[in-house]
Amino acid sequence: MYFGLITTTRDWYQSAAAVRLFQSYSIIIMVIWIFLLFLHFKPSLLRGLQGSTPGSVFILLLGIVLAFALIGLIFGMGWYLWRLDASPIWVRMLWVLTALVLSPFVEVAYFALVYRRQVLRTRAE
Repeated sequence: MYFGLITTTRDWYQSAAAVRLFQSYSIIIMVIWIFLLFLHFKPSLLRGLQGSTPGSVFILLLGIVLAFALIGLIFGMGWYLWRLDASPIWVRMLWVLTALVLSPFVEVAYFALVYRRQVLRTRAE
């Protein structure tokens, strides 16, 4: 009907492109969070970055990249969790409650521990 141009949601989520996209989101989130944590414990470096125009632009760009990656991962993993995840309902509710407290780390953990394993297992079958 769509001449192969549009794939279903399940097909896209199980594609290699989707896995690479969510994996890159996860890596971006973790690298930027670790860098921001490093800046938190080095206040002199943070003040130096904030005091210069290139440093301020750098921090702004990091924030924008972090926001886009986080939004993409939250919506992507949230859609997979509620629509396509094969786990029991109580396990999915546990992921949601944990995400409310520990976001964005839960989305990265969900990608690594649930989504990636289920997709790789489905693709191997």
